[in-house]
Amino acid sequence: FSSRRRHTRYIGDWSSDVCSSDLDNFDTKITGDFILGGEASAFRSDSTDTKQKGIAIFPGSFKPPHKGHLSVIQGVIQDSEIDEVKIIISAPGKEVRSAKITPEKAKLVFEKYITAAKLAKPVQVEVSSLPSPIGAAFEYIEKAAANQKIILLTSEADASRYPQAALDKSASKNPNSHSIIVKSMVLPACKDEGAAVA
Repeated sequence: FSSRRRHTRYIGDWSSDVCSSDLDNFDTKITGDFILGGEASAFRSDSTDTKQKGIAIFPGSFKPPHKGHLSVIQGVIQDSEIDEVKIIISAPGKEVRSAKITPEKAKLVFEKYITAAKLAKPVQVEVSSLPSPIGAAFEYIEKAAANQKIILLTSEADASRYPQAALDKSASKNPNSHSIIVKSMVLPACKDEGAAVA
């Protein structure tokens, strides 16, 4: 500083006029967000923390999807932990598949429900190549992208099929295992509340 120039220093919401000569031989440490001489602090930096995206996965054969399934989705998207829902329809073999409700038809029915419901959060529907909803769920976990918190939606009747140890084991197979968390959310059994939309 030149000998008697005055400068205004801002620290938080507090400011004071100081003479530069008053600062000579005076060591200071200023932390937090502040502006000095109209320039941004060199100490200021953007956070490197990345928020995990909350993905609820809803696996099932859905033969057929019904309004009870939709009500589950409408309920879980109210949870602030959940950013998006993925419905995963398993693809059982032809010998056990419903002739009327194929996985592709189930997907179309779900998409009609979702469009009509105008849900506040994204809901995606996909058909797995696997015949079992359990296998389809674990496949998703093992291939999930980084920085996800995966919440597996399961009914009280099926909860024993998804113990936390099995979810953790599946997550450990994911190349992004260091940045994903998996847990289950147990829901009441889904009641059919009406026929599937045509």
